[in-house]
Amino acid sequence: MEEIKSVGPERDRKSIKSNFLIIVLLCLSLSIGSGILSGWWFGRNSQAKREVVVLDVGSIVEAKKKEFIEKYKEKEASPALKTEMQKEITIFTEKLNRIIEGESKNRVIFVKDLVLSEERDITDEVAKKVNDSR
Repeated sequence: MEEIKSVGPERDRKSIKSNFLIIVLLCLSLSIGSGILSGWWFGRNSQAKREVVVLDVGSIVEAKKKEFIEKYKEKEASPALKTEMQKEITIFTEKLNRIIEGESKNRVIFVKDLVLSEERDITDEVAKKVNDSR
């Protein structure tokens, strides 16, 4: 007699498990592939144009501090003066942050004291922008 192969629930479970495994592996492969492809696509232009520069934020802040001390050293401390000083400090720090953010669009900016190589220094450019258009 010939053997009859079972086509029952056991075989259905095996095919379901193997199909599920194939689907999971396919999804995983597509996920990894799309991640790699999107990283390449969105990073291809930005990395090629990035320039490495250094910035001495400390010297800009120190120069502003000296200017600030000169401006307010003769004035008597009052609540109105403190409010004015706080407002000026806030405006300066926000402006400095905006300028640094703008300068870092296509550049990698390092703190000058931390970089050992001779990269282009943009401290004077940033200081000029901070002091211009008050």
